[in-house]
Amino acid sequence: MKTFPFVVLATALASASALAQNAGTKFRGVYINMPKAEASRLSDNFDLKWEKNLFAITKEEETIPVLAIYSKAGKHCGNVKFDQTNTAKSADFYRSFFDADSLPPQQFAEALVNNYKLPKLSCATEKNLAGEPLRTCDGLMSTGERVRITFPAGASDEPAIHLKRSSATPKFN
Repeated sequence: MKTFPFVVLATALASASALAQNAGTKFRGVYINMPKAEASRLSDNFDLKWEKNLFAITKEEETIPVLAIYSKAGKHCGNVKFDQTNTAKSADFYRSFFDADSLPPQQFAEALVNNYKLPKLSCATEKNLAGEPLRTCDGLMSTGERVRITFPAGASDEPAIHLKRSSATPKFN
């Protein structure tokens, strides 16, 4: 009987440790591998709406809700997609998520790199779905998620930052 509390405590600590190891970099409380149950805590700073995945590729993806994030003023700030285990697998944030609408894209990207200690990024110019030029910078965070920062041209509705769970972990012998 005396070992029971210790076993429960050890199990709880191991579970908390595993979650902490799988947690990605937090962007205003949102991170890759965030449990869906934790998402409701974001309502202190944002208005949240659970929506259907409009861009689902499979029927299974359609059943997994997307957390749409809105500012208290009603502006769409971002989305968080969850997986079958109810953990965040990807997130898109607009500059409004960071209250940085007035910052020029280049200054905003530099602020992201400095404030979130982003890795060296590889940059290129692409075209978005509307055919507009779009500067993109990609990298891999030290916590394992892939990050992409975009510099939209004109009135493009591209997210400023996209995070995605890495699909594989490299193994080196």
